Amino acid sequence: MKVLNLKFVFAFLVAAGAAGNASASYLTCSATVNGAPSAVVDQFPASLDYELTVNDAWCDWCATQDAGHWCHLGCSQGQSSSVVMNETDAPLAAFVGAPIAWVSTNPSWAETFPFLLGGGSVTTPVSFTVASYADCATRARGLPVPALPDANGVVTFTDEYKVFWNLDGVPPYYAACQAELKCLPPQGQTRTLGYFKTHPAAVDACLSHGAIDLGFMNVSSSATALGLLYASPAKYADGTKRSAYDQARVLLARQLLVAICNGRVFGSSPADASLIGDAVAALVGTSCGNMNWLQGQLDAFNNSGDTGENFYGSAAPGSYADPTVKTAGACQ
Repeated sequence: MKVLNLKFVFAFLVAAGAAGNASASYLTCSATVNGAPSAVVDQFPASLDYELTVNDAWCDWCATQDAGHWCHLGCSQGQSSSVVMNETDAPLAAFVGAPIAWVSTNPSWAETFPFLLGGGSVTTPVSFTVASYADCATRARGLPVPALPDANGVVTFTDEYKVFWNLDGVPPYYAACQAELKCLPPQGQTRTLGYFKTHPAAVDACLSHGAIDLGFMNVSSSATALGLLYASPAKYADGTKRSAYDQARVLLARQLLVAICNGRVFGSSPADASLIGDAVAALVGTSCGNMNWLQGQLDAFNNSGDTGENFYGSAAPGSYADPTVKTAGACQ
């Protein structure tokens, strides 16, 4: 908290003394990001301009009081003032990564926080750039109360701007207002079989949308999904060799599961809209050649956007063995 200039404190104490059990200050505030109470960012880098405004609203408050209240004397003569004892926005400062340089209307010889006269206001601008979606997610994750991506990867950051007044401690003594920022993940990204095997949070997010119908089985839990992703195409768990048919089905089912999760988690879909449905139909069919061909198509889709940022792991794809298994002629 800053110490106000003594002349201002004296003037405020005189007014507060006349008030008895009420302060002679009353403030309102507003917070905006890019000129609005909320903003959605889906293109990066993104320039963000916050404006934190505090207003003298002493006479607005006075208008709600009884006609005999002492405050009407000053307001009827156009004389009102409020002292800003403190301003805080800890979430925004943490998100920016630097203290907020509060603006004051006081003369140069006065202290920082403003003494607002006659409905006056003062706005503190806070401008910075979010370099990428990963940058936004990292900033939000590092907040005192972390803001994590939701099941669709959307990062929501809410700042909380507060202005304080009132030397006598009688409520109300502060006003609070918020501005909301949403960062959307890049569109068109995908992740491969290896990614979902090693990022269970992404599998959880995928299954949060409901069970997945793979034709010959329903995947309704993350444990079942991971079991399929880690299943050996060549052998059963007991070491028994799979038939060519079972091998083709496992390979296709794994890539289909990953493709569906890419749609649910990253909002991506194959250029051929019929590919998902065709794969489900193939899994209840008997054509190994059809399953092998569709497995290759889905594998290509799952690899097509496997670059850039992600929000369940690092900013670059992880390193893992190529999950593709050559199955040409396996059903012959």
